[in-house]
Amino acid sequence: MNIRSLVGLAIAWGLLTTSIAFAKENAQSAVVGDWHGSSICLVRWSACHDEEALYHVKAGEKAGTFLMQADKVVNGKPQVMGPPAECSNKEKDVLHCEFGRGFLDLTLQGDHLDGAMFLTDKTRWRDIKLTRVKQQPTP
Repeated sequence: MNIRSLVGLAIAWGLLTTSIAFAKENAQSAVVGDWHGSSICLVRWSACHDEEALYHVKAGEKAGTFLMQADKVVNGKPQVMGPPAECSNKEKDVLHCEFGRGFLDLTLQGDHLDGAMFLTDKTRWRDIKLTRVKQQPTP
């Protein structure tokens, strides 16, 4: 292999790794924002109730991590449901969030973040369907 081929290969490799890193960063930042929708109870014999949900996702301190604050909306006002959950990308486009009594797995598809909440014993506790909250343009 001559020097020209090696230089071409090095450039191609650099472009490929940059493209992969850029795509991963864009996919990770796509989940950041506010999400509104429903959190429907699946275990009816429990104290669980269907709720209007408002989730706030922000980037974590480490690359590829997130913090999610879950609120329920009561009488039109958000009520904090507990401390923020620590989240990461479990798989491509799947946000996995751990919290004290279980975990959430939510799949990002465009402006929708849908999935479920599970208890630590893997009981499917809630179905969650969220839509990105559109930010109002500032005048």
